[in-house]
Amino acid sequence: MSNSTKLSMTNSREVGNYFSIEVDAWLRELDFLANEVAFMKTWLALVVELISAEPTLDEAETNQNKLLDLDAALKLVKEKVKKHKETVKLNLVTLHPANDKKNAVNHNKIRKEVLKIEKDYMSVKNQFNNFVSKIYEPTVS
Repeated sequence: MSNSTKLSMTNSREVGNYFSIEVDAWLRELDFLANEVAFMKTWLALVVELISAEPTLDEAETNQNKLLDLDAALKLVKEKVKKHKETVKLNLVTLHPANDKKNAVNHNKIRKEVLKIEKDYMSVKNQFNNFVSKIYEPTVS
């Protein structure tokens, strides 16, 4: 085995390990975000029980729809990340350089999707918190 082949295999393993570590971090983050969305849906159900004004109920429904959409998007991204994790594992075993480029392209695509879901989550969370804060505004007597 030539030195360049050894170097190529070492780089493949290092890149694969990096991909594997990042994928595991994404899965943990997506689990956290899914738990947060579940918490917000529960909180929303409790808030809806307390309100009766039509405009507020409409806003609650809007928030519910956003949470449901975000929940569905999280599940889709999580499935893509899980599939990618399996591909990365297989490539670490085979150390086939041709798979590295394909994995790198796919990895970057998934990274962008994870970043987008993070931004979407922050937007939905901020809107949700604003809605809840209006409901629970302290009254000055």
